[in-house]
Amino acid sequence: MGDSLLQMAQAEPETQFVGIEVHRPGVGRLLSQALGLGIGNLRVYAEDAVDVLSHCVAPASLDAVHIFFPDPWHKKRHHKRRLIQPKFVGDLAHLMRERVSSSCDRLDTLCGAYVRRAGCRATAHQRRWRPP
Repeated sequence: MGDSLLQMAQAEPETQFVGIEVHRPGVGRLLSQALGLGIGNLRVYAEDAVDVLSHCVAPASLDAVHIFFPDPWHKKRHHKRRLIQPKFVGDLAHLMRERVSSSCDRLDTLCGAYVRRAGCRATAHQRRWRPP
């Protein structure tokens, strides 16, 4: 999350960015770098993404969501730990203003069924998702 989020915040100073990460040393490093670069459009939660999104974000308030490394849990017994699950995708759909998109074909394949189950549909060939 750190380097990519920092670059996005630096490239778009008029946009507000929120990062969510459970790895506290990574959060500290990101905040230190942002402070050193004078980046003021970045907020970071050192918490679980599911908790933050369900308790701290208003419905229809997000323009974009970037999920970095969402599901490192490849073993079947760890699937319950995966971020991309039907309930999470459904909850995320309610937080989005217009659409959810993915730049990762593998992620589109993995969570496409979850997105459709959440009541979203593909819009054109750009892999953007919008509630019907």
